[in-house]
Amino acid sequence: TLPEETERAYWTTLVAESDAVLESDCFLTADYRIIKKLVQLEEFGVVEDRLWSRLLMWAEPIADSLATESDGHVHKRCRTEEAVDSTI
Repeated sequence: TLPEETERAYWTTLVAESDAVLESDCFLTADYRIIKKLVQLEEFGVVEDRLWSRLLMWAEPIADSLATESDGHVHKRCRTEEAVDSTI
């Protein structure tokens, strides 16, 4: 972990440069703990539609990885909210 003073300085910069942070390549490779904290900050002043778009881009490699690991099974939700596995 970082010293509290250093961490505070980083978060202050991230909030002050919210749009630049959101549009940076680093956003797309950031650890989920950083993304989680950013979206929880009311001070992270970005346009909501753009935030969702970038979050989808951020999550895409994770979703692809999970799909690859599923061993050829697709997990679907049926109307009763029970998970159903079907082979591709």
